[in-house]
Amino acid sequence: MTDTPEKSPGDMSPEERSDLFVDRILLLGVVWALRNDEGFVTLDSGEDTGCIPFWPDRPSADAMAVEDWDDCEPVGIKLTAFVDQWLPGMKADGHMIAVYPIPDNPDTLIAAPGDLLDEIAPEDEEGDK
Repeated sequence: MTDTPEKSPGDMSPEERSDLFVDRILLLGVVWALRNDEGFVTLDSGEDTGCIPFWPDRPSADAMAVEDWDDCEPVGIKLTAFVDQWLPGMKADGHMIAVYPIPDNPDTLIAAPGDLLDEIAPEDEEGDK
């Protein structure tokens, strides 16, 4: 056991939050998004493509349900559905992913669905190890 406290997400870089996101969703088997009556929320990625934010747990998603998203509710997506349906569909549609955005911090890692899929479910290759 170490005396160093674990960093809070607000003290992490976008890359550190992305690593934490992957670790948590693999452990918990659920990815979280925000949805209202109009559908899932999106962020402006500065590109012509949609950017859908995802979080590793309900409290993190719920913390973002403020201001423009105050009518949204966190929705859990099973990891298998995220890997088998969401990521391939987002890739086909040209959407990007905002990985673990946090309140009052504009720095968020924007990832391509294929890149995130490679981190979550890397293909096993014969002879590797």
